[in-house]
Amino acid sequence: ASAAVNLTQTPMMTLPFLSQFEPAGALIQRLTQAANLAVQKVEKIPNQRLREALERAEMDGVTAPQEIYQLTATAANNIFAGSRLASALLRGWGAPFAMAEGFNRRIAFISAFQIAEKMGPADLLAKTGFRDAFAFAEDAVNQTQGIYNKGNRMNVGRGTAGSVLMTFKQYSIMYLELLKRLPPKQRAIMVGLLVLAAGGGGLPGVEDAEDLWDTIGQWLGFASNSKRTLRNTLTEWMGRDAADMAMNGLLSRVGIDLHGRMGMHNLIPGTGIMKQSSVDKGRDLEEFFGPAASVVK
Repeated sequence: ASAAVNLTQTPMMTLPFLSQFEPAGALIQRLTQAANLAVQKVEKIPNQRLREALERAEMDGVTAPQEIYQLTATAANNIFAGSRLASALLRGWGAPFAMAEGFNRRIAFISAFQIAEKMGPADLLAKTGFRDAFAFAEDAVNQTQGIYNKGNRMNVGRGTAGSVLMTFKQYSIMYLELLKRLPPKQRAIMVGLLVLAAGGGGLPGVEDAEDLWDTIGQWLGFASNSKRTLRNTLTEWMGRDAADMAMNGLLSRVGIDLHGRMGMHNLIPGTGIMKQSSVDKGRDLEEFFGPAASVVK
């Protein structure tokens, strides 16, 4: 499911970003064509300039950063790096993520490179601030696919304990940073796609706000349950199925919990720990300490 969520990054982030430079209809067609090129071997791409740019991007770690991380892990000479079996198992476990990551980054790079070449040098500099197509394409990949190295983490996320606590939070942070940087029109497209995929319940901070509201209401003596109240109200207005799609998005109907993974509803972990109705405090603590708590459990 995590690898499948990764594949949605192209429509959720790359499309809104690049829509600054090309109309949505033409851009969707370009992204589709780029996806066909992205699954080919680089040497078989007919356009020589694009082929050379992709080869450089791969060597620089723009389109395949996980390969650099794997080399770094091997050079670290730890207990896993010294074992062929352990290395093979880790590569096998990470293969779906690596393939999805590389596929997304290639699509973003190819599309951005083609858009930049279509502009021409003078127009490109005026509209984007970059002097050549490679630099613009590299920036588009970094903006929409993220930079996951230690240098791009907040200070608290760089140490041993902090990096564990912030695992899987980097995507949410980069998503919100991109959303903040985009112009109003592209920001609206990005939010609209998020609502379409994850529903109104997937908007940034919704679950945190619900927890805060319910905590205050329950401590004041009310039986506050904002999520249930909202669901019941929407069900009365539009029926159960429509209410479910409104709250959880279209992806709630595919049988896999993609909408819950894609939503930005739970940005602050452990916000429900003070709710009187929360009987499983361990779950809130587990949410706060992230993957490390799941391993211990």
